[in-house]
Amino acid sequence: MKIDIRNVHLELDDATRDYAAEKIGRLEKYYKNIVKAEIVLEEHSGDTANVRYGCKAKVILPGNDLYAEEFDKDIKVAIDKVEAKLHHQLIKAKEKSNPSKIHKAKNWVKEFFGK
Repeated sequence: MKIDIRNVHLELDDATRDYAAEKIGRLEKYYKNIVKAEIVLEEHSGDTANVRYGCKAKVILPGNDLYAEEFDKDIKVAIDKVEAKLHHQLIKAKEKSNPSKIHKAKNWVKEFFGK
């Protein structure tokens, strides 16, 4: 998977850039067919007390694109939140791409546990 990282109104250090690439790169273990990920890290500030960081990410899949956006006072927390949102969306996309296997597995669990 190719990962593009851009920064807007923010001086981005290598540690933060590597952190974002690592977190978003982990998504590939949940869905193997990811073509590309585009990450935008930005800073919104009115004054020094109200600095907020934003993370926007777009994951390009064959035939579909996923998008997540979060803002927080800490850039790494915003990246973590975006990664969690994209993880949830990838699981849903995976279920939609192969519903018969998921349906069989859910039925087996229901029968096994009696719920």
